Amino acid sequence: MLRRLLTPRWILGLLLTLVAAAVMVRLGMWQLDVAGHRHSLQNYSYAVEWVLFAAFTVFCFVKLLRDESRETDHENEEPEITSVVIPPPVAPVEEPQDDELAAYNAYLAQLNAKPNR
Repeated sequence: MLRRLLTPRWILGLLLTLVAAAVMVRLGMWQLDVAGHRHSLQNYSYAVEWVLFAAFTVFCFVKLLRDESRETDHENEEPEITSVVIPPPVAPVEEPQDDELAAYNAYLAQLNAKPNR
């Protein structure tokens, strides 16, 4: 698993995640500073929001790592051979004929047979 993480793709992903998280935390600190000067509840909520964005970014990267390691584990396993059971075909059920429905279907067939007006 460690060998797969040392590929350029995962190293670049890790670096981008760390840079993005650091920028988001820095933006949160800046919003906190602005909130201290203005005493604005909106700026305090923005500060918390930026930190949550950073945490979510790191969470998503860790989730991708875990999913990737699970896929590699499943690739190494032997495929399980199972038998497939095909059910017999179902015979169509004859519905009782309804006179009103038969008349309506005949009317629709007649309309369909006529050329467009």
